[in-house]
Amino acid sequence: MQKELESIHPLIGFSHVIPKNPELLNKMDTTKYGPLFIGSPLSFHLSALEFNFTVVTNLEPAVNLAQADPSDIYKVNLPYQFPDLPEAVHFNTAQENFIEHLRVTHQESIDIEKRTVKQRECDEWIKHRKNRLGSSVCHRIYARKRSFNNLAKELNQPFKPLDEMPAFQQKKFKHGIKFEPVARDKYYDVMKHYLRRPITLRETGMVIPPSMFWLEGSPDGLVIDPCSSSGKIGTIELKCPEGKKNHTPQEAMEDESFYIELVDGKPNLKKDHHLGYYTQVQLVMGFCGLQWVDFVVYLFKGMIITRVPFAKDYFDQAVCKANIFYVKWFLPQLMA
Repeated sequence: MQKELESIHPLIGFSHVIPKNPELLNKMDTTKYGPLFIGSPLSFHLSALEFNFTVVTNLEPAVNLAQADPSDIYKVNLPYQFPDLPEAVHFNTAQENFIEHLRVTHQESIDIEKRTVKQRECDEWIKHRKNRLGSSVCHRIYARKRSFNNLAKELNQPFKPLDEMPAFQQKKFKHGIKFEPVARDKYYDVMKHYLRRPITLRETGMVIPPSMFWLEGSPDGLVIDPCSSSGKIGTIELKCPEGKKNHTPQEAMEDESFYIELVDGKPNLKKDHHLGYYTQVQLVMGFCGLQWVDFVVYLFKGMIITRVPFAKDYFDQAVCKANIFYVKWFLPQLMA
């Protein structure tokens, strides 16, 4: 046996010998280096997922193992395509003069995105948030029925550093900041090794749509999925909920107050949840000119990946409400 192995490769490190049994071909485990026989030492040590880590997703493992050039991700500029303004926005002369400094060209928007990848750690990112409405607050506008002036006052507040936030907010933010890089790496591993989708991924900064330069959004990453049937390029939104960190995905989704639910056995991002993540990702997709987002929830015991398609009608409605709010209530607060 030793001589036979040496004839295959004289410097072979180790091997796993199995009997010639066709039934074993149906007993394979997914690993980081492809399928291996269950029981093989490599099937345990190189498993795509830890034994106690569960993935719940609405994506299917890829059949077509298309490959992407890793350098392609850095050739994609955001905005990828220009979103159309749902309807004209009318500013008076004083308002036009006040917001003129916010106006950006296509190239300026691309450059800002690349320079603000560090997001809240970046002074330029903080500067460009000023006097703009971010996608993360737009659900509050979308769902609002009254007291818009009070909401404008709430939103017209200076950016708060982490150490100036209330203790309970600090705890949540610190958890998210600490584990977002872990979540991004885990998402990459799950997509590539578990779902067999050879994605490429990069971090992203702030995206300001030139046609709506008073709005902005900051996706958590740009993704190329060569196995996608609805456009190869999308974004990701990463969530690391501190209150659910020790839950399994199933336990988290059993909580009716959670923002993801199971529908026909697949995870679904709730449209009307008070945290407004559905509105947030729809606006980000529209600003970027992309057709899908992978909404990723990282827990210590598992991960939920929900691919959310772009909904143009919803985007138009949300943008129209945000624009009206900006002109009638938010901008007067800024100019007061």
